[in-house]
Amino acid sequence: MSLHRPCLGSLSLSGLSLALCLGIASASYASSSAVSTSAQNSSVAVSSSPASQSASSNPNGSSSRPGSSSGYCGYSSVSSSGQTSSAQAYALTCTLNVTNSWNSAYQASVIVKNNSATPVEGWKLAVENPGISLGSAWNVQHLETTANSVTFGNLGWNGLVAPGGTVEFGAIFNHSGSGQPQPVCRIIPPGVVSSSPAANQPPVADFATTVKGASVHVLTINAHDPDGDNLRYLVDFGDGTRIAYPDAWHTYKTPGTYTITQTVGDGQLSHVQTREVTVGEPGANRAPVAIFSHYGYGSQVSVNGGGSADIDGDSLTYTWDFGSGPLVGNQRSSGTVVNGLVTLTVFDGELGDTRQETAGTLPCTYYDPRPLPDFTYRIEGATVYLDASNSRIVDSFRWDFGDGTVGTGTYTSHTYAEPGAYTIELYANGGMMSNRVSQVIQIEAGDNGGENLPPVAALSCTEQLVIGDDFENGIAYYTYTTRCSAAGSSDPENSPLSYRIDWGDGSSSPVSTNTNFAHNYTESGYYTITLHVSDGVNTSSKTLDWQASRSYSTGPQPEPGPTRCEFKITSSWNSGFTGWLRVYNDSNAPVSGWEAEITLAANQQISSSWNGTLSGASPVKVSSVAWNATINPGSFAEVGFQILSSNNPHPVPHLGGQSCL
Repeated sequence: MSLHRPCLGSLSLSGLSLALCLGIASASYASSSAVSTSAQNSSVAVSSSPASQSASSNPNGSSSRPGSSSGYCGYSSVSSSGQTSSAQAYALTCTLNVTNSWNSAYQASVIVKNNSATPVEGWKLAVENPGISLGSAWNVQHLETTANSVTFGNLGWNGLVAPGGTVEFGAIFNHSGSGQPQPVCRIIPPGVVSSSPAANQPPVADFATTVKGASVHVLTINAHDPDGDNLRYLVDFGDGTRIAYPDAWHTYKTPGTYTITQTVGDGQLSHVQTREVTVGEPGANRAPVAIFSHYGYGSQVSVNGGGSADIDGDSLTYTWDFGSGPLVGNQRSSGTVVNGLVTLTVFDGELGDTRQETAGTLPCTYYDPRPLPDFTYRIEGATVYLDASNSRIVDSFRWDFGDGTVGTGTYTSHTYAEPGAYTIELYANGGMMSNRVSQVIQIEAGDNGGENLPPVAALSCTEQLVIGDDFENGIAYYTYTTRCSAAGSSDPENSPLSYRIDWGDGSSSPVSTNTNFAHNYTESGYYTITLHVSDGVNTSSKTLDWQASRSYSTGPQPEPGPTRCEFKITSSWNSGFTGWLRVYNDSNAPVSGWEAEITLAANQQISSSWNGTLSGASPVKVSSVAWNATINPGSFAEVGFQILSSNNPHPVPHLGGQSCL
């Protein structure tokens, strides 16, 4: 189960990456993880072929605001009635909401829920309304249309409904009846058919391969379905790498003969085709690598292919596919995901690489997955060559070579002036999240003439959160502990080492031969942690800039009022950012006069603002101007601002005691 909600940031909890979130938006259960060309990833989501409906038919493209009390992904409903139906003695129920209507058509959101304690694999339902016909649909398979009903079934990636979990899809219907539409949904249990459709015929798989050195291009050519069903593709390259796409590039790590298998499915039947390919060593031109980050809301996603690279330095073209067909674009793009997958192919003019990530599968939910950095290295003399091409969900890299120098890029190299052990750290940035990994390498020492060489200090730290609850008094305790390790430290002469850490807040640990240390900071902020390593003759130090969180507790939250607020950073740079604060009126009566507070971190200041009145220091009071002092029901007032900072955390706005994040 993956739980998603509007998030403030991230933390590492004993190696587990979590999002700090307020105000649960929804709980979604994913049946598979991202599909990548990484050989370590064994899970696969199956992609649909370009659908007949356009991406703009998805209601997430609407300009209506998120966060409203009704409708698909928070978009307003014309009809407030929601019709619910369930099959007796069956685990699934469905709920249908009309989210918009006009003339002889309407838009609806349908939610399928598993009310049992066991997972349910596969689902089918009918939407019934006199004179109904289907205009378009997304995140679902259209099975049949009759005079008064439309039958739908799951896609490959959303067929598994976990206990208590939900699956949501949307559709636009035409209807010939008069007055407001009154559709209902009805779950069709396994073994029951809505009518007597013609027997489904299996699809036909067919593809061609082109081999260039160590790379292969798989292109679907004559695959088709006799019934005209939309097809889904899965390509297995025979080395542990799979991708759900009909047109894909892949580069093998080892020369040899591989069996490529393509599986083509129509949602019920499938057909398998295989081809053998023999690949060799890379040629003079080496293949690029596709790596991209993504974040978004619901099915709306923004992507950045900045992690992609060509080891030869060739310029690249970027082809994105959000499920509605390929589009040649820029390094950055955005779109509406219609099949749960985003695909990127980069091409250097001769060779390419294709990668996929799962996205857009969480209705009404903000998401920003954490980067997954990974790197390999080889050493030649005093030079190390670094390769981060196995990383995922990354748009930029920064390297710390462990000797006081840094670098950037997916591929890089570094030559060390002295022999010894060095900790190489790779920092990976994504949409708004970041992550890092490290490895210790050994540069062989030469003859030192009998002189004692200083030890090499290596330092890595993580922050751990332990949450305790006092249920009787409604209090939650959040304890943050900074844990640091000097285990990567070494000595050229293999002398025994002792360690001491200065925590940067005036305190330090005692000298110890233990390499593990822990500390609790009393105030949140930025600190410089310094490790001192001694071999008894020489002492070496290693520093780490560290952002720590203080421990705190929370009491019962105040009851929400008629207004609520939302805070968003729209752009940021090294020394500041811009954003907006919105105040919504969720009541049935106008709200006159409102005031919010923004607590600024140290060295932060608001350099400019618009559409609001600011007063006081931190916390800064934000109130209305004359023309937006009254907020009508269902409307909002927006105040924009620019804040200058020095790598401080984002401010935390509040409205009536409620956080705006």
